[in-house]
Amino acid sequence: MDGDVGALTAGMSQAQITSSVCRTCTVAGVQLVMIGEVHRLKRRSTTCAR
Repeated sequence: MDGDVGALTAGMSQAQITSSVCRTCTVAGVQLVMIGEVHRLKRRSTTCAR
């Protein structure tokens, strides 16, 4: 994997973190993600929920 893919830094917004995680999962070839605590997700504010 590329060294800067998925790099998280202090001060990143939730949208930036979400984008970084999605990009890392794509590069790593992740095919399944299981989410616990689904009731805590905010459907209107998540950008990469699909």
